[in-house]
Formats: sequence, structure tokens, C-alpha cells
Amino acid sequence: ALLEAAIAAGAVFRQSSVEGLLFTDGPRQRVVGAATAHGDVRAPVVVGADGATSIVARSLGVSRLPERARSLAIRGYVEIDGGDAELLLHFFSEAQPAYGWFFPCGDGLANVGVFLRRSTYARRHRPLRALLGDYLGRPDVRRRIRGRAPLEVASWQLPLFDRGRPRVFPGALLVGDAGGFINPFTGAGIYEAMATGRAAAATILDAAARGDLGCRGLAPYNAAWEAELGRSLIFGALAQEGLTRAPWAMELAFPAAGALTPLTRVLSHWMFSTRR
Repeated sequence: ALLEAAIAAGAVFRQSSVEGLLFTDGPRQRVVGAATAHGDVRAPVVVGADGATSIVARSLGVSRLPERARSLAIRGYVEIDGGDAELLLHFFSEAQPAYGWFFPCGDGLANVGVFLRRSTYARRHRPLRALLGDYLGRPDVRRRIRGRAPLEVASWQLPLFDRGRPRVFPGALLVGDAGGFINPFTGAGIYEAMATGRAAAATILDAAARGDLGCRGLAPYNAAWEAELGRSLIFGALAQEGLTRAPWAMELAFPAAGALTPLTRVLSHWMFSTRR
């Protein structure tokens, strides 16, 4: 739907794979386009929106994220009985910060998955699918799925928010996963991607009107995304760090049974709402 809306608004869609960026010559290099499998594409500004393994970010010299900012997730969809609408969350005391989720998403399906830090995953020596299977085998989850296998299982890397990560460059901006805009506590990033994309577009329009698409002209992008996302991202980073140091705190907030108390309802709304 987003692609169709962009085309309807006048965007030109070219499908290809990006191989790197194009820069001006000289000591003060500026991005002027991208090299793709189907030839060079030149543009006044390049927006890196190419995900967790962003080629654009690497071409800009952005270093790899620190280990504390690297996580993984696996999710699938499972058929459920129509009357089962309860959301479940389980924080694993033996592997913090990590949690499993089960929440109905309509049409007789529930979204189920597991989120954990990459360093935690490396210590456990088990495939992600096996960890998802462990979670689906919990009595309260098993009772809801009644032996049905998950569908459309997918896993991906999650570049968690790191405030020191550069996102503004002469002639280029990074948004969404490419910019590391994943909430460190919840693993959420869809709304963050939309919000940073919107902030990037507004920044570029203003900078173009002023005739400055360099770092100074694009610098307001940082203030724009911080105004909308900064509080929740910073709180998420602090919460993840606190959870690593005191996993017992989450056990108090989320009982082992996974049922939602008034406190867990507040936390769950914050974790899974599309806008905070």
C-alpha cells in the first residue's frame, strides 16, 4: 500500500539492488547517488532505508553496532480459536533481556515470537526455531494453539537504538532499521521506521528550499526524530540495561503465568502500541 501511494504521489519506482554509494571527488566528499545492479542513479539526497544490514550505512563508513545493541527475533503466525483474544507475554528469567509473545491479530490468527539479545542467543547454542518451539510448548501457549504449527516463520536481525550512531551525512540520511531505530526494550521498529521516514522527508524539503543539502542543511533531522521518538528510545535503552542487571524486576511485573495484571497491561500497551 505504501509503494502504491508513493507512485500515485509521483514517485518513480525502480527495482534493483544497491551496490554502494556515489560520492563527489575531493577531500569534502558528498553523496550524489547510488550504484545499483542496473546502473548508477543520481540524486540530490540518498535516504538509506535498506534495513538492518544496510549497504548505504556501510558505504557511509558507519561502524558495526556494539554487541549490546544487536538482537534477534523470530516470529510466526498460528491459527487460534476465534474467542481467544488474550495477549500473553513471558520474560525469560534465565535469558534476560528476552521475551516471548502471543497476541491475536485478527482473522483467526495470532502473532507468536521470541526476542532476545544476540549475545544471549550465542550462549544458548540453540537455533531460533528451537527457541520458538520451546516458547510454543509452554502450557499456557500450548493450550491456545492446540498443536497447530506456526506459519510464515521468519527471523531477522534487530539493530537496537544507539544514540551515538551517526545518521546525517552530506547528501544522505539513515532511517528505520538502517539508522538503528529499534526500541532496545521492545524490539519494535515499524512505527519508528515510518516516523523517521516522515522526518527525513520533511527535513529534505526544508533543506532543498534553503539550498543546503549538506550536513548543516540536513542536521535538523536529528532534532525531528528525537522530538517524536527520543523519549521512548532512551527509556527503552535504560529499561533493557536495567533488566540485564536485575531480571527479577520483570518477573515481578510479568507473573510466570503470563496473565495481564494492571501493571502488565500498562507495560504491554507501551510495548505493543504503534504510537507511544
